[in-house]
Amino acid sequence: MSNELINKELEFLLSHPEPVSYESITYNENNETICYTDCFEISLLRFLHFVFGKNGHMDLELLKRDMNDSEECKKLIAFFTENNTYNLEATYYLRNQGMYERAQWCQFLNNSKLFNYKKQNRYELCATFENLFTFFRKYFPKNDFEDDIKVVPISIDSIYSKKLFEYYQLKLTKLLKNLSFNLPLTCALKYNIKYQDYSDKSYNPIFIDITIEILVHDYHIFDWQIYQFYNILANEITDRITGHSDYRYSELMIDFKK
Repeated sequence: MSNELINKELEFLLSHPEPVSYESITYNENNETICYTDCFEISLLRFLHFVFGKNGHMDLELLKRDMNDSEECKKLIAFFTENNTYNLEATYYLRNQGMYERAQWCQFLNNSKLFNYKKQNRYELCATFENLFTFFRKYFPKNDFEDDIKVVPISIDSIYSKKLFEYYQLKLTKLLKNLSFNLPLTCALKYNIKYQDYSDKSYNPIFIDITIEILVHDYHIFDWQIYQFYNILANEITDRITGHSDYRYSELMIDFKK
């Protein structure tokens, strides 16, 4: 393909929703002030805008395609019916209305009670692949991305044998293929594993850093990084300490925008 055609393709992709960085979200619930950062929530929301959106509106018919009559599906449709528009520019989501919309999305996910949460087991989604897969399993039950794929739990063995990453790759590849409504989506996984010091010395942490490289028309457009600190005891993973999500443009897109 000529450079001119490549540039046109990349310009077209720049007309889609920009990634948005995480911020501190604050809202009131039952006379209680809730405050936390929305790294996973905003990553997920902008990915949904990219996949299901068109010209600043969420396509409700596309959303419904892999849904059934479950309460979860009805609630997600209701949310995007009420919050049908989105802004292409990331800066919008740093201002008052954009911050309000981010808080609405966070409250929706919290109220679902479907996920693993960081605070009081009801606020702030943990940035994990398990939560990502849960979202699509619960809200898009007709999307068969998990069919015929044997579950591989997180363990020292599955990490160092690379079976965990192969498992994630299989599920993500199938998921993105099923989400290729308007654009052909594929992905590749990059990962890094290391033992790392942590501020709380009572932990013996292992750091697992995974980046989903999202490709459109075989162009590497987005990176969705999800990393975790897990505690190890007697050579077994005992619990998740913390983690982070960052959905951003790839270096290709960053360089192209300059």
